Amino acid sequence: MVPRVEDLGVDNVAVVDGGFLSLANDQISILAEGAELAEEIDVAAAEAELARLRSDGDPDVEAQRRAEARLQAAEGRGHAR
Repeated sequence: MVPRVEDLGVDNVAVVDGGFLSLANDQISILAEGAELAEEIDVAAAEAELARLRSDGDPDVEAQRRAEARLQAAEGRGHAR
């Protein structure tokens, strides 16, 4: 499912895992395995997950990348233009 966002006064930020993005005729379509809106991310839980991943003896680089992307999205949520 690709949500349609019509609120032009607010940047809507999401973290997307896998897939691709298409921009045509001023519309963005995202086809992805997973997506999470920034406003839905629990920052404390995401920080704890990243800390846990970084402290593991055998780190999962992809999992760390996803955790970092979730935090970056959460920090950029809902900024007015």
